[in-house]
Amino acid sequence: MTYEFPIYMRAIVNRLINCGLVAHNFRNLGVNELYNPSNFKHQIDAFGVTYTLNLDLNVYQFILNSYKKSVIKEQFLDAIALVVFCQHSGIALEPAFAVYEKIGFDTCDEKMNEILNDLELFYRIDSADSSSLAQYALGHSQSYELGHINPMNREYLAQELTKYHRLNEWDSMYLFMLKLACIHVESDSRPATKLTSYIEWLVKEFRLSLVATVFAIVFFGKKPLSKMLKFKTSQSPNQKRASIVNMTWDLYIMNKYFRSWVSQENNAELMYASGDEAFLGVLNYAIKIQETGSLQCMQEHLSPDLLAYVSNLTLNPNSCVERAYQSKKWTQNYRATLISNYEQRLGIGDN
Repeated sequence: MTYEFPIYMRAIVNRLINCGLVAHNFRNLGVNELYNPSNFKHQIDAFGVTYTLNLDLNVYQFILNSYKKSVIKEQFLDAIALVVFCQHSGIALEPAFAVYEKIGFDTCDEKMNEILNDLELFYRIDSADSSSLAQYALGHSQSYELGHINPMNREYLAQELTKYHRLNEWDSMYLFMLKLACIHVESDSRPATKLTSYIEWLVKEFRLSLVATVFAIVFFGKKPLSKMLKFKTSQSPNQKRASIVNMTWDLYIMNKYFRSWVSQENNAELMYASGDEAFLGVLNYAIKIQETGSLQCMQEHLSPDLLAYVSNLTLNPNSCVERAYQSKKWTQNYRATLISNYEQRLGIGDN
């Protein structure tokens, strides 16, 4: 099949290659192939594949601000270029995770009204004329016209978005981040020792998690990514909680990505777009490990001996005689007790 695209698509693709917003689990796919709209159109038309690109809060907000803000930023142009690419490639943009994060646990009417207004704006941007969006994304115009959508059922959406005050597994991801912050701020040990303590805690006192393990390896390893740990001891109690919650959302979304990947149908493909370099770095490492079943891709972060130790412990967790996981004490109350303990140690305030 041969597909034709507007002449501006070459510049749109080049912009996306340079900003690198997308993480994916497609094997042996180079960046040029990833940003070739013909590849997606062919798979959709020939094999009925569906593609969904989940958005993080950063990219979602960049898309909204491209219309809201009078001052244009490069991130806004990148985000709208992504919208244009997805329109021409047949890729559905999914803002659900970003919306959940933006809601947090504040479900007051004023906040929900703001959330729904933003969601309506997002859908109108996603439905806008591609050429108008492209002119904006490439710096040829200062604005674009919104598209038209059917009226939203705001009452129904508000009920759906606030149905669960805590998403499934969110508390576990929160605990992973609390423990990592505790180890980081409470000890003067070498980073390698802190990593060992964290991995041993995962195995013995809680449970293993691919994304938590990769996050810890990168953070305590030789080449930590910038802005991975947003928590600071100098923050106020509520600021500390907000920092941990922010980190938790990153981990939760990565974990959800893998849950969906494992359970998805053969003709459904998922990708993720993020404006956070640390998020994309950790997610891409985790994808490699999921594909290979090995931690060898982490060798630039750890010494050979430490990598071997972590690999052995995570691949053979039952070699530890006493594990809390699936033992008699493995209950929601056990997790809640751990959370309360680490919150107190970190000086975190109540919501």
